[in-house]
Amino acid sequence: MGLLALVSLASAFIGAQAPVPAKTHQVSYQGVSLAVPLNWRRSGNELLDQKGREVASFGLYYPTGELTGPNFVSTYQRGFYGEPERNQYVKSGQTHHDGQTTYWVCRKVVDENDKDGSGSLRFERTFQLNLGAEAHELHFYSFSTCDDNFRNILAVVASAKTSR
Repeated sequence: MGLLALVSLASAFIGAQAPVPAKTHQVSYQGVSLAVPLNWRRSGNELLDQKGREVASFGLYYPTGELTGPNFVSTYQRGFYGEPERNQYVKSGQTHHDGQTTYWVCRKVVDENDKDGSGSLRFERTFQLNLGAEAHELHFYSFSTCDDNFRNILAVVASAKTSR
């Protein structure tokens, strides 16, 4: 493979990993500020789309170092006491932005917002953000796959800043 082909391939890969630009606005909750799509709005700890569906939520926060990245992942792999048996770990990974490593986990979980009680499943992607003295968890939801809209989610995660 020639040098030009390698440079082309590397450029395509880097371009595929870059966040998708979108018009955004800032939302803040529990000391975290995020740039989210214009059609999302915050209601309590939830982020809703233009149809009022929950697309993300702010989760737990705790002192940085209390639950390190690998321990965060293994906690979600094992599951939680009292949760539905149908909840299951799917996959996990890491993303890097501005010298910061962010761990994430994807699980298939029973949809708590299921209006008809059918127990439908959704994919919950949970990210652990280390922001100064605190680590914050952000959850993003999909009814199709762990990879659904992942590049846009990474852009939202990369925008996270402390607002305290």
